[in-house]
Amino acid sequence: MPKISIIEAKAANDVAAVVQLLRDYLLWMHRRYHERLEMIDVYFEPREWESELADLPGHYGAPHGGIVLALVDGVPAGCVLLRGIGEDSSEMKRLFVRPAFRGLGLGRRMIEAVMTLSCQRGYAHMYFESGMLQSEAEALYRSMGFKRTPPYYACPTLVRETGRFYEATPCAA
Repeated sequence: MPKISIIEAKAANDVAAVVQLLRDYLLWMHRRYHERLEMIDVYFEPREWESELADLPGHYGAPHGGIVLALVDGVPAGCVLLRGIGEDSSEMKRLFVRPAFRGLGLGRRMIEAVMTLSCQRGYAHMYFESGMLQSEAEALYRSMGFKRTPPYYACPTLVRETGRFYEATPCAA
């Protein structure tokens, strides 16, 4: 059985591992949406993406967010990000598990960790969006208390039409 660790990435080497995971995530997204690349272009404008990666703690770090890293036998295997989007609301972003590590329950464990961080940071509501081709995770989201919701921010028509938006109250017992 592999040793799984879910940590909040704060050390420079852990943040660097998350940056590499996010680069892998974008490659994976290009493969997944190869017939709908215009969707990727809406979400990942190159300058903004590189700015985000260059200062991940500035965009997602404490005290208003969190950077979660999953390690399997010490190898970076997945990540998820959290940021505040209002006084009592947070947003989960960029949940990704490298394909070689799928089936170990990392997605669930990282979502649990980011929900805990959201509560610790004082957020009553948590939102996120997923793409239309990422439907295999829908059962996981529902089992963790997420419900479909209309878009929670002003978004382009393409995003409104192809995105799947979710909300949960992570601190409700």
